[in-house]
Amino acid sequence: MSGLQLRYVRGLCLASGLWVLGVGGLMMPGVALAQASAVRPAESMRQGDRHFGRGNYEAAIAAYTEALRMNPSSAYAYYNRASAYRRMGQHESAVQDYSRSLQLNPQQPFAYLYRGESLQAMGQHRAAIGDYSALLQLKENDPLAYERRGDAFAALGNKEAAIADYQKAAEFFRAQRKGKDETKVMERLKSLQP
Repeated sequence: MSGLQLRYVRGLCLASGLWVLGVGGLMMPGVALAQASAVRPAESMRQGDRHFGRGNYEAAIAAYTEALRMNPSSAYAYYNRASAYRRMGQHESAVQDYSRSLQLNPQQPFAYLYRGESLQAMGQHRAAIGDYSALLQLKENDPLAYERRGDAFAALGNKEAAIADYQKAAEFFRAQRKGKDETKVMERLKSLQP
């Protein structure tokens, strides 16, 4: 077997890119398994990412769903499928998938941001505020979190909290030299001030 590289892991042997059942150092020729299990979900994820990038969200959802069928503990697949649902305006499905993604990996600032946006779109402003606050625990200088939380406070009629968040958002946008974003937030701020 010159040039053939073998690797044994838990009774399986990787030979020429295929996993085969190995018993006591022997390879059983008729028992070839599929390519390493991580390859197929990864390919489904790549397909989903390509569809998402082209704006074909239904196809992206189908690809991410296939990846989840093969690897149901992928926070990344739930996050991406949630983002496709959000882009299609299917906010309830988006919230469910962002929630599952955050259960699997709670250290995802954008999952909190986008779940908050979906919650706001559904009129659940208090829950959205909770997500923006969780995001700020992870990234305390995130101007989008302050801006969106300000929007949620404004929707609830809490002008004082909205003004405070808009001021923080404007400050961080200014520091990041994002003039258009700063201007947009300043306009919202002025609309709340007497």
